[in-house]
Amino acid sequence: MIRVLFSTLLLTFTIMAHPLVKIDLSKNEVKQGEAVWVKINTSKKLKSGYIKLEKYRFKLFNKNNSKKNFLSAIGASRYAKPKQTRIYFSFTFEDNSKYETSLPFKILDANFAKENIKLPPKKQKIKKDKKSRTNENVIIGKKFKTISNKKKYEGPFLWPVKGRFTSEFGTQRVYNNTPGWKHSGIDISAVTGTPIKASQSGVIILAKKLKVHGNTVMIDHGLGIISIYNHLDNISVKVNDNIKKGNIIGTVGSTGIATGSHLHFGISVQSIRINPRTWLESTSKISM
Repeated sequence: MIRVLFSTLLLTFTIMAHPLVKIDLSKNEVKQGEAVWVKINTSKKLKSGYIKLEKYRFKLFNKNNSKKNFLSAIGASRYAKPKQTRIYFSFTFEDNSKYETSLPFKILDANFAKENIKLPPKKQKIKKDKKSRTNENVIIGKKFKTISNKKKYEGPFLWPVKGRFTSEFGTQRVYNNTPGWKHSGIDISAVTGTPIKASQSGVIILAKKLKVHGNTVMIDHGLGIISIYNHLDNISVKVNDNIKKGNIIGTVGSTGIATGSHLHFGISVQSIRINPRTWLESTSKISM
């Protein structure tokens, strides 16, 4: 039996097809690059389990060490094809019995814009440095895979700096007439030296001067949720620092491939880069 619950604020699907498992989704559809919360309750202890959306697997996080209540934020890639699909669930209980099920899910077209960027010769030279770009992508990619089972934050995330939004998430970049990648974050224009706040509490997992991405800070907020801050002028934190929401982590700059003083701000959920705007303005406010 599948029961659908409607709320004035939220559409939540609850599955009762198995007497031992109940699954709640905060939404049954998202745009490309958006996240959804999943809450799972079981009547007997779970040994292992995972969620799968498209080709990506997502981990379950135990809410209270009971092995019966789990929470996970999962994301639809900005490169995902808009379509009607399904979210798959796999569970193995401590008695080694197994259960698998799925729920209908829809990925909507985000209608990302295209942006032409003219890089000056000095910045174009940095962009063409494939070795540095590859090395930095490996460094950052590994940090995005950080999985901390314990939630390190409370309440909604905040914008790290006030300023004009100059480039939105998912924008198709074209550098000097050469197509690049879809923007993985949001650019916020601000004067060089403007203090940057940690969007949420967590632990610093990267604080490094990078050639292509500029001076970069990454924060682990737990549950596979990571925030990233690029192109800083100065970094004022170091790896393993415990940070509270609103603490200053550095200042706005234009280091790396940046055509002006701004902050590139990004959010990742279990290695899927998601739209910081929807995360801050709605998704991170959902209490599951």
